[in-house]
Amino acid sequence: MARRLIADHGDDHRFDTDIEHATALCLALAADLLAGRKFSGRVTAIEQYASRCAHNGISLGAIVRGVHTGMQVVVDELGALGGPGLLPTLRSVFVARTVIAAAVSRAYLRETAQVTGDPVRAVHAVTAALLAGRDPAVLARAHGIVLADAYWVFALRFGRPLRDRADVTAWWDRASTALAEYSPAVLTLAGRWGATVLVPAADLADTETGAAAGRLTAVLDDDTHLLVLHSDVSRLPASVNLAHQLAGFARNHQLPARLYGLDELVIEHQLARPGLARDHLAAIVAPLATAPYLLDTLRAHLSNHLNRKQTARQLHIHINTVDYRLTRIGQVTGLDFRNPDDRFRLQAALIAYDSSTATSVL
Repeated sequence: MARRLIADHGDDHRFDTDIEHATALCLALAADLLAGRKFSGRVTAIEQYASRCAHNGISLGAIVRGVHTGMQVVVDELGALGGPGLLPTLRSVFVARTVIAAAVSRAYLRETAQVTGDPVRAVHAVTAALLAGRDPAVLARAHGIVLADAYWVFALRFGRPLRDRADVTAWWDRASTALAEYSPAVLTLAGRWGATVLVPAADLADTETGAAAGRLTAVLDDDTHLLVLHSDVSRLPASVNLAHQLAGFARNHQLPARLYGLDELVIEHQLARPGLARDHLAAIVAPLATAPYLLDTLRAHLSNHLNRKQTARQLHIHINTVDYRLTRIGQVTGLDFRNPDDRFRLQAALIAYDSSTATSVL
């Protein structure tokens, strides 16, 4: 049945997963009804699904048509089987269709009413639709939200999670006010651990992205890692995914909390991808794991741009101890910090090692 409904969308496969999930829910409800079982739990699940559709900009008409088409498939299959019990079974199918259609309409309209009364929720709904690859034009028009052809994508990873939804809302209220001088059409989708902020590219010059990032982080009490990149609307889902991967990479590898551009992290990101090349690089520093303080020293010294005094201060050790550890690192790896090529290999090896050990833990 899901395949038939998916075929109705032609070459548009953005909704395939939604259709499969909805089909499973509706068939389960119909089966419960035919077997005389309670189905209130199924109705709740269908209502939740309809609410998500409304939130993501899928039209009510599309959902209802899907319900009717799905039930027609069931009727066709039952009609082909025939048998003396066909009439009661068909009646149950039509009852199921009525229950499902009512649940979908009720939940969809309730969600739409809530979005209508909450501008922040409307912005989140439009942003969620864009990031899912859907067209939120109808929803945006209904709430006076102007859509752009291209955006600056800001992916934020907070230094510590915000406490709750109220905290998230308070952060966005302050941040959106700070960004208002750049554009009145900023979009966002925020959570406790981070956020996606979309600023129309036509309203923000490349040279202003740093200042805009400063506005976003100024309202937080902790360090935040940010990644900014430019994206057309058609590529937003992939661009946002990449931006958050890189922001997470910066945080997980203990890079300084600041704004990064795509060109600053894309090489490191590729080095961290699983494969033989990463394993080969990781093996260079893997022997240091038997003395974890050597790994800590290597990581700190590289992040401090080979400044021995800063490394000593960060690790709370004497500078002579730093020198001893650096000598040991050179002996174990066979690489010399003073050689630019060796230094690059140590940086690449540490990135690969940290990524491989993080993957094994997960």
